[in-house]
Amino acid sequence: MEEMKKLICGRYSPHEELNHKDNLYEILSHIGNNIEFFTNKSFHYIEMTDRDITNIGPYCGRALMEASFTGLAARIDPFKLLFIRYKQLDPKYMIDKKNKFSIQWSGDIISPTKEEDTELEKNPRRPLLSPTMYELVWKPAIVKCIEYIQVKEIQSDWIQDTFFTVPEGPIDKQADSVYGQFLTNTMNLYSFLSKGVHQEFVVSPESLYDSDTVKLKLSDLIKLISLISLISHNIPIAIGNMNMEETIGYFQKIEKRRQKIEERRQN
Repeated sequence: MEEMKKLICGRYSPHEELNHKDNLYEILSHIGNNIEFFTNKSFHYIEMTDRDITNIGPYCGRALMEASFTGLAARIDPFKLLFIRYKQLDPKYMIDKKNKFSIQWSGDIISPTKEEDTELEKNPRRPLLSPTMYELVWKPAIVKCIEYIQVKEIQSDWIQDTFFTVPEGPIDKQADSVYGQFLTNTMNLYSFLSKGVHQEFVVSPESLYDSDTVKLKLSDLIKLISLISLISHNIPIAIGNMNMEETIGYFQKIEKRRQKIEERRQN
């Protein structure tokens, strides 16, 4: 689904004067193609009655989740992705051995441990969803998004459920609540999808969760990454940002596709 690809990876294009595709463009193009592929697969499993969904659905969802957050990291912290690309293209890079020059969920996306304020001054880390990145990057972007939504009449159940159900109070506290929801949902979805990937069950998946549960989790994932990506376009240092009107347009197309599937299911 191209809308998801655009929403996550943004509208980045190589510098025209270089007359060739630069390294960051190649990274975003590769990640974007994976996002588009696994988004379409996820919608397929949500819509279809497929007996393999309990086995294949978690693989598909986790692939989409990892590609999506990697795409966001490429826009927000491009140096990290450029350096990893540089090392992976080295002839000495060995794909059959564990290598630190790759995106790691724990460390690059999520903080491996909880950071304390005193630690930030000594050794600030910058996983995408870390306390450091929240204070410096995500919180101001969420505040901007809340301010925009409060003055615009946007037809979106996802936006209503996310931004208008938080406790009333100062806008920075509302941002804390929104981010807290995102972080909790991200961790829970990753945990659920990972259980279907790592084959840690010694019983059939159907005895623990049915196809409807997998469909619900895939739907929750699409909603989550759509909302986080929407907010990312309010981060000034992120590359490929689109204006809010265009961003919300892509966002609503994704939500509408999900709603149509639900309407057909009920009929």
